[in-house]
Amino acid sequence: MTNKIKEYYAETRAGSKDGVLTCTPRLLAALIRFSEAVARAHLSDIVTADHADIAIALIDYYLGKEASIERGGIDRLQSTMVSPQRYNVSKVLQVIGELQHEVEDYKRSGVPLVEIKARCEVEGITSDSVDATMNHLQQMGEIYPCAGGFKPKFHF
Repeated sequence: MTNKIKEYYAETRAGSKDGVLTCTPRLLAALIRFSEAVARAHLSDIVTADHADIAIALIDYYLGKEASIERGGIDRLQSTMVSPQRYNVSKVLQVIGELQHEVEDYKRSGVPLVEIKARCEVEGITSDSVDATMNHLQQMGEIYPCAGGFKPKFHF
């Protein structure tokens, strides 16, 4: 692998912010394969810096159009959820786990929705967003309703 690919990957990965990835290991693998394809198109068995430059330029173009941080990052392309939804899912599951640890009865009876909403509101997640996230988590089988509220598929 040329140093150009390594440098590009490191710089792009470092440019990720606010939990939004602009570069993943899958992109690194694609860069390597793409550089090899460019080399083959030039009838070369060796990937040169020029081949890597062409691959990087095309990847940059694509990332700029489709995977910018403003559009949700590269993970937007690999998921059916956008970054705020992924954040809400992660935060709601975290809240349920925290409440189960804080209140022993919640481990047996489930965490009441009103408690989940109150804690999420402190985290900046609206009641409607909590409802949508809870519905999504139920559909995915990550949580299930029980007598006292909701339990995660696995205990935290």
